[in-house]
Amino acid sequence: AAAREAIRLVEKYNAWDRIILASFHEEIYAEYCRLDKSGEVPDNFMYSPAMGGAVKYYVLYLLGLDVFFTDGISVLQIPTSKYGFNLSSERLINNARMHNIATQYWTINDVEEMKMLIENDADAVMTDYPHKYKAVVDEYYN
Repeated sequence: AAAREAIRLVEKYNAWDRIILASFHEEIYAEYCRLDKSGEVPDNFMYSPAMGGAVKYYVLYLLGLDVFFTDGISVLQIPTSKYGFNLSSERLINNARMHNIATQYWTINDVEEMKMLIENDADAVMTDYPHKYKAVVDEYYN
């Protein structure tokens, strides 16, 4: 029901190219995949995987088999590391980009971590302190 309501609102406001849908719930992610593969949503429908989809991508990436990742995700919204695995390497970010997948990291509140993600060319960060991130970005690009 949550997935259907989110889709209804995106459709109502014609926000397909402005909204990325994401959920920690695997069943909602499965529904996004189903909708995408069935053609029930426009080609510019953007969604991020739940943990299972992110793990699937990462394992295929590690094995050099990422070409077999066929979920239609637009973005990986992930932490910088999980279970000792570095999810924020420049290599992973570039690999995702080759598949037209953006990398967005959460929840980045440490200035050094922000700098590292900028240096690794991450697409975005989610933070509780946007003023800190703006200062870091300004330092790099001004």
